[in-house]
Amino acid sequence: MLDEPTGISLTLDRAGGSLSRNGPDSDDIDVVVLTWRFFTQPRDGVSLPQIESLLTDLRDVGLIDAKWATKWATARAEIDDYLDDRFEFVIGLSVEHPDGSVLSNQDLSHRQLLELIIYGDLAHANEKYVEQVKRWKAAVQYEYLLNDFTAIMFRWVGFTRWLRRQVVEPVLAELSDTVGLIVPRAK
Repeated sequence: MLDEPTGISLTLDRAGGSLSRNGPDSDDIDVVVLTWRFFTQPRDGVSLPQIESLLTDLRDVGLIDAKWATKWATARAEIDDYLDDRFEFVIGLSVEHPDGSVLSNQDLSHRQLLELIIYGDLAHANEKYVEQVKRWKAAVQYEYLLNDFTAIMFRWVGFTRWLRRQVVEPVLAELSDTVGLIVPRAK
């Protein structure tokens, strides 16, 4: 997915115009959405906050160096800040959020855009999200939003890869050395 170029193509002619999105296909997006849900929902026991808690516990009992829990917490705060940043969208946009509030593009965060598309189109888990996505599709804004959704997901996937390489793999190696845990090395 990360190797796919992404963008919007607009074609205009005398008969009208068309808009199309270039980028990862729906199967690639589904894989990333599944991963997103896995790491953001607490029910599977491996959400990012739960991993942070585990690292803190391992630090507190002296099984890992304190720097790993600190590095994780700092990185997680950075991605949370990015996800909570205001979403920059150039076309006028009004969004009815499932909590009942109406958001303009000045109020919509990256996280809210992800959630609206995931739970309104890809996962179909929330009827109000589904209704909002239907309105976007009817207004021809969806291809733009899906492109931005993809860009935000690219950044999130990059973040999770960084966490794996910079924290998870070193922690597993440290635990292997400390308690004799046998951990296969990632290639």
